[in-house]
Amino acid sequence: MRKAILALSVLLLLSTPALAREPEEAAMPDYGAQALEQALDGQTREALGDASATNAGDFGTQLWSIVTDALSNANLALRPALFSAGKVLAAAILCAFASGAQDGSGAKQPAQIAGAFAITALCTQDAQSMIALARETITKISDFTALLLPVLSSSLAASGGSVSAGTLLAGGSFAMSLLTKLASGVLIPLVYLYILLATAESATDGGGLGKIRELCGWLVRLSIKGLCAVFTAYLSLSRVLTGSADAMAVKAAQAAFSGMVPVVGSILSDASESLLASAGLIRSAAGAFGMLAVLAMALAPFMQLGAFYLALRLAGAIGADAVSKAHAGLISNLASAMGYMLAIAASALWMSLVSSACFLKAVGG
Repeated sequence: MRKAILALSVLLLLSTPALAREPEEAAMPDYGAQALEQALDGQTREALGDASATNAGDFGTQLWSIVTDALSNANLALRPALFSAGKVLAAAILCAFASGAQDGSGAKQPAQIAGAFAITALCTQDAQSMIALARETITKISDFTALLLPVLSSSLAASGGSVSAGTLLAGGSFAMSLLTKLASGVLIPLVYLYILLATAESATDGGGLGKIRELCGWLVRLSIKGLCAVFTAYLSLSRVLTGSADAMAVKAAQAAFSGMVPVVGSILSDASESLLASAGLIRSAAGAFGMLAVLAMALAPFMQLGAFYLALRLAGAIGADAVSKAHAGLISNLASAMGYMLAIAASALWMSLVSSACFLKAVGG
């Protein structure tokens, strides 16, 4: 009787339904990718459309959409640039007529001086606006890159590239910070000095002023080229040295899981590969979104800077045979100054894109 009761109790326990909750899906960490979207202004966010930091969509399609939007607004940048260049050219032509009506080289000097200052005065407001726009663009690119690189570094470290992550983060962050400080503290003041010397050279027929102006331009070019060259060499060398180290570290960790943990070692090794792949997907999405965001925030300012630069070049080419040599040289030098600003902003964009691309290509990415 006792055995029958015990058997019945066991059967009742076995027949009792087990109540269990469906396991909640574990949230995959985004490594701060959502903060990238919050850092964008409204115009950039609108240009990106439905792209997000966790799902950038098709990169080629999104890039084409950003480029076409920028090109559709090209007339908004071209009209003010042509108007400004037209004013400069008109002032130079009027001075050429006034100078031609005078007899003797001494009588032509006041017209040359007045023309030099008139050309610079007419161009100053627009030039200052373009320089401020370039400075703002550099700062925006630098600030966003400062948010983007840690996200890519964290996801790269999680996907097995701990050595590459630290090296690329240090190099990219230092280069962007150095360029921003160099632009604000050295390069942009040199551009202002270049414009001032070009005006004085045009008014006085130069001499030593032209050599000092050329030295300022040479320093700007050397700084940009040197920084970009050193940055490229650093990234190339770090990729060679750290890529193999990361690959060996990943293989060693997987081998340790398989050999040291009994029974489930191979299962843990396979699971680690899945986690590495998931982190790699997040890195790819955040990297593509970051590159698109940088392009979206830079294309419109670049259109304005490029349009102003080309308009001044066009004015200089048209006036080469219609105005005095000194005034034609001044217009050409003003265009060169805007070209320097465009180059400084372009170097910031290039560094940001290359840094992101290096993160995406690290550890077989």
